[in-house]
This record gives sequence, C-alpha cells and structure tokens, in this order.
Amino acid sequence: VINWANSFYEIGLIMKRFSDGSNFQKDLINNTTQIEIFLDEKRGKKITSVTQVMMELKDKLYESKTACEELKASYEKFDALWLSSLDEEFSVFMKELIEKKKSLLVGQESEQAHEGMSSAIESDMELKEFEKKIVKYHRIRSEVELMDTPIEIGWLKIECTPIKTSLEDWVSRRINNYTSYLFNEVIFKLNTVEMQMMEVNEGLREVRQDSENVSEELKDVLGYIQKVRTREKEVKTMFEPMRKTVKMLTKYGRPFSEEETKSLNEAPQKWESTCKKVDKVSESIQKLQSAEMENIKSRVREYWEVVLQVRADFLKQAAFVFETEIEDAYESMFEQNGILMFTEKKIDELTSEELLFECENKSAAYKKKIELCRTENRHLKIIWDMASLVHSTFTAWEKTPWMKIDAENLGEECKRLQKQFRRYKKQCGNYQAYMGLDDKIKNMMVILPLIRYLHSPSMKDRHWERLMKETGKHFVMGPTFCLKDMLDLELHKFQETVADIVDEADKQAKIQIQLARIKSIWSNMSLEFQKHKSGVMMLLPSEDLTIALEENMATLQTMQAQGNNVEYFREDVDYWTDCLRTVETVFNDWVEVQANWGSLETIFLGSQDIRKQLPQDAARFEMIDQSFRQLMEEVIKTPLVT
Repeated sequence: VINWANSFYEIGLIMKRFSDGSNFQKDLINNTTQIEIFLDEKRGKKITSVTQVMMELKDKLYESKTACEELKASYEKFDALWLSSLDEEFSVFMKELIEKKKSLLVGQESEQAHEGMSSAIESDMELKEFEKKIVKYHRIRSEVELMDTPIEIGWLKIECTPIKTSLEDWVSRRINNYTSYLFNEVIFKLNTVEMQMMEVNEGLREVRQDSENVSEELKDVLGYIQKVRTREKEVKTMFEPMRKTVKMLTKYGRPFSEEETKSLNEAPQKWESTCKKVDKVSESIQKLQSAEMENIKSRVREYWEVVLQVRADFLKQAAFVFETEIEDAYESMFEQNGILMFTEKKIDELTSEELLFECENKSAAYKKKIELCRTENRHLKIIWDMASLVHSTFTAWEKTPWMKIDAENLGEECKRLQKQFRRYKKQCGNYQAYMGLDDKIKNMMVILPLIRYLHSPSMKDRHWERLMKETGKHFVMGPTFCLKDMLDLELHKFQETVADIVDEADKQAKIQIQLARIKSIWSNMSLEFQKHKSGVMMLLPSEDLTIALEENMATLQTMQAQGNNVEYFREDVDYWTDCLRTVETVFNDWVEVQANWGSLETIFLGSQDIRKQLPQDAARFEMIDQSFRQLMEEVIKTPLVT
C-alpha cells in the first residue's frame, strides 16, 4: 500500500508538456494549490492541498505498519511452540532431570543411610520440575486466550483466529504431554504394586513338613517372600509422592477417577497387610527353611569338587597344544564352552537357592574358576584364529614354484602377520599354543632369507648335494620343485650351514670366473719378435706378458689361500700355477740366451781374427748358432705362449 501511495507522483512522468516535452512530477510534488475535500457528516468539509493529503496518507500508512509489526511480535514470542517438536523438548527435559537427580545426593556420606530420604527428595524435585513446565504452558495458554481477534488497525482488519487456535492447540499438547507422563507413571506404579500384592497373597501359604515336595514348595513361598522384602521400603515410600502427584494433576485439570483414587488410598493398608502376612508365613516355615539350608550348604560343598574337576579337564584340552590339528582345536574349545555353560548354569541355580534361603553365598565364588576358564577359552580362540590365518597363508605359499618364489615380499607379509599376532602377547603369551605359533612364524622368517640366498646363480649341483647331505633330506631340483619342498628341509635348523654353502658357492663362482679369465688371457697371449741385424727373428721382451704374469700369479696365490673353497678347482689352480711359473722361467731364460747369442755372434761370426785364434770355440759356436736359428724359425711358426 505504501508503494502504491508513493507511485501517485509517478503519474507526472506520463504527462508531457507541449512546450518543452518535460514532465509534471516536480509540479505535483511542489503543488500547494488548495482543494476542498469532504470528511464525513460530523466533521464536514476541509480545505487542504494535494501535498498535505499525501503527507497525511503516508503518516497513517506508517502508523499501521508499526502496529502490524507489534502484532506480529506478540505472536512470534511463542515461536518455540512451532520451532521445536514435542518429542525433542520432552527428551531434553528428561535428560536434564536425570542429571539433576545424579547431582542431588552429592556430598552425602552414605547413599544407603539416606535411602528413604533421598527417594522422597528425588520425587519432590521431579514433581516440582514437571509442575514448572505445566505452569509455564498454562500461563502461555492464558496469555494466548486473552489475545483479541480479529483486530482492526485503522483502515486494516486482521483475522488472527487460525494462528490463535493453533497456538492454543500446541500449548494444550505440551501440557498434556507432561501431565500424561505423570498420570501414566502413577497408574503404572499403582497397578504394579496391586498385581504384586495379588500374586503374593494368592501364592503365600503354609508349607507342611509331611508334604511330598517340601523343597519346591519352600522355594515358591520364599520367592514370594523375597519379592515383598526386596521392595518393602521402596513401596512404603512411594505412596506419598504418588498422592502429591495426584493432587497436582487434579489442580491442573487432569483428575483421576474415583476408582483410581480409591485404589491409591487403600494401597498403603493393603501393602502393610501383605507385609504382615509375609512375616507370619516366614515365621511358620523357619524350621523347614533351616533344614533346607543345610541341604543347600551340603550341595554347594559337593559341587566345589565338580568345579575343580571341570577346571582340571579344561586345562587338559587339546587346544592348549600347538601340535593339535586346527579342526580338533576348535572342536575342543566348542566342547569346553558347552561344559562351562552347563556348569555356570548349575552355579547360578545354587546361588539363587542360597539367596532365596538366606544362606551364606559361597557358590558365587565358584564362578571365578569358570570365568577364568572362559577367559582362557577366549584367548585360545584368538590364538587358533591366528593359527588358521597363518596356516592358510603359508599353505598358499607352499605351491609356489622354486623359480617364482619372491622371498622378499613373502618376508614382508610374514612380518605383518607377526606384528598382528604379537598384539595378543600380553594376554596369551604364556600359552604353549601361542609359543608354538610364534615359533612357526619366526622359523618362516628365518627360512625366507635363506631361500633368497639359495637363489644365488652361484649354486651348482654339488652345492645342492651338500645341502641334502647336511639336512639329511633328499630332493630333486626339477620343474616341480616348490616352496613346500624347501620348507620340508627345515632350514631354520641349518641357518649357519646354508649361509656357509651359499658363501662357498659365491666364492667358487668368483674362482671359476678368475680361472676362465686366466685361461682366456694365456690362450690368446702371443710372443712378439723383431729382426736381428743378422736376419734372425729375435724374441722381443713384452711388457703385457710381464704384467699378465705378475697379476695372474698373484691371483692364483690368493686362490690357494682360500682353503676348502678352492678344493674343487685345485687341479686347475695347480696346473695354471705350474704353467705360469714355467712360462716365467722359460721366457726369462730365453731372453738371456738370445742376448748371449747376440754378443757371441758378433765375436765369432763377425771377426775372422777371433775365429783363427779360437778355432775350436768358433766351431762349437757355429753348431750352437745353427741350432738357435732353427729353434727361432720354429718358434715364429707357433707364437702362442701356451
């Protein structure tokens, strides 16, 4: 409406001047031309202007807007009624009430000493908290009921009846929620007590000594007596809070029927009468109860032997022994669980009889033995669950062919299994089954690195034969050889032996490579020659040959120092040692001989005077010279050193 009033001046934008094309909006706003308007019969006419009328209209509109906002606020202050659900509000209320009850008795020395007082205090506090809520919503309902509807604000008429009706309905539901809870609680408690009194009064009877089922009849009667005595104080202190609740609910429009009120008024006397009847019957069966107490004590003492035997048999079960088959272990634990359940049931029956006949409760202590067995059975279950997991994992690994075994990855998986298993060491570490499974995992963690070593390419048939000899097991390294065959060797018992065999294989592989290198060098090593001035091809001293001799002789000496590792190659090592020594000796002698020959050749063949002076020596040298020249011609034809 305010926007409509403001748009009145916009009509000046539509009309244009003929003179300059401008609009009349500014003229309308500033118009002070007096006009005459009729107000009503009583007030008659009024002289005013367009501007003044518009100002008065806007003032009235803004006054109406303010009044509407105030009306809206008067309803919005009850927004909790529609913003929160009934169940949510009641749930929060009950949680807060429970917390208040918990903190109510803080600081008291003994809760049992104030049992009756604390119960009354709790009931009063609870009733006051409910009354606060009920009073709160009654006040809101009264406030809502006083709201006028419809409402006229100046020229505007507002119909508020729907929202007012909804508010009244929401408030009434909340009041009913709290009052119904208290009402139902009183009825429930009252009905419970009446049913219990009816049951006890019908069941209580005197037990005759000559009855055929004295024991069973005593149990029935004592059961009724116990029901009354366990609730005697509670029920006596319950009636007064119930009467206060009835009075409060009646005050706030939730009255009880005459029959319900009458039942509540008569309930204390009925309860008192029931308690007296219980005392009377209890006194009449005193002698029979004492006799039955002795029988119960005797049965309790006798059953202790049964419990001890159950414990002894439990400790002998197969699941404690790791060598047991997994299926047999589970069957053993299942069987023992059934025995423990049966024994526990018997103990509970004895405990119930002891409490019923007011005997000293000794049988309850027997449960500690059974609870210990149950705890140990749970621990065994944990161990055998892990044993099943480890067994299935290792079994899957056993089928892996020898060449496809990834010992490193299997080792990592084994570590994860061990870490998972050892989380239970604190509670299960003393069990033989635990230690056995732990050893199995540890042995696998020892074997897997050994398998990785045995995958060395240096391993030859002679090394596998030695492994078979050391382990006392025979196997064939064929395509079907797998991890299971290796596990059957129990390598964890021969850890040092395996390491020694692999080390020997690796060292022998190095010796073999070095021997092959020596053989290759000397198989291709050739002598070098140069022509002498006499035309004879002379052996040329070779630096390569000298270096090769020094290096290879040193290598062979190192091999000979390796003890058992070189024994397999002893023949080759000795051969090449002798061979290279011969090469060294012959080469050095040859160089020396040809050097002497060169010197003598100049003397005896190059000088006629010396030949004349030493004819015999010259003749002998000529024979030597001829042999030397023939030898050199033959050497040139086969220049290889070896």
